[in-house]
Amino acid sequence: MTRHLFGGGIADFVVAPGASETVGAITGPHVLLVPSQVVTFWDAVTAGNQVIDLLDGLGTPTDHVTTDANGSIPAFSGPDTGARSLWADASGGAGPRFLMIATDIGSDLSTAESNIATNQAALAGLALVATTGLYHDLTGTPVLSTVATTGAYTDLISRPVLGVQYVIKSGTWPLRTPTAPDTSRPAMWIGPAPAPPATTGYALAGDLWVATPA
Repeated sequence: MTRHLFGGGIADFVVAPGASETVGAITGPHVLLVPSQVVTFWDAVTAGNQVIDLLDGLGTPTDHVTTDANGSIPAFSGPDTGARSLWADASGGAGPRFLMIATDIGSDLSTAESNIATNQAALAGLALVATTGLYHDLTGTPVLSTVATTGAYTDLISRPVLGVQYVIKSGTWPLRTPTAPDTSRPAMWIGPAPAPPATTGYALAGDLWVATPA
C-alpha cells in the first residue's frame, strides 16, 4: 500500500519543560526544544505495537527518527500498511505518546472528493434509467445494459446495446435526432395521434409508433 508522509511540519517538535518563571500572575516553565532525541512510533496510545517499517527522508529503512539540532522531527514515510496516523513516543518507550497525522492527507481528501463527484454524476444517470425504464441515447448518459455487461458508463452511441431508441411527443412530434440519433437502429415513437411524420428528420422505415391516449 501507499506509504504516507509524516513530520517536517510547523508543529513537529519534541519539547520538554525548562526552568520555571513568573510573568505577572502566571507562573510556568519555559519550553525547551529537545535536539538529538530518538522518537519511536506506535499503533496505539498505550500498549500496542511499535511501528518499525519506516523510511527516513532519504528512503532508508529505519525503526525511529531523531530530532535535529533544533528539536524538529524530520519528515519521514510511514509503514506500507497505509497508516495515516501514528503515536509518537520521545521518552524511550515510557510514554506519554502523542498523535501524529500524515501530512499528505489533504491530497487524499482531494482525490476522494473528485471520485465522489464522479460517482454521484454516474448514479444520477442510473437513477434516471431506473425510474423511467428508458434507455437514453444522449452522449455521456449512463446506459444500464452497458453497465451490466462491462461495468463502464458509456453512451449508447459508442456501441450496440439492447433496446430501442425512443422519441416522446410533447404537443408536436420532435425531430428524431436529439433522443434517437442512431439511424441504424429503430426508434420507438410514443405519443397520441396523428402518427409521426415519415419525412426527413422524423420517422424512418422500421421505426415503431406506440399510440397513447390524447
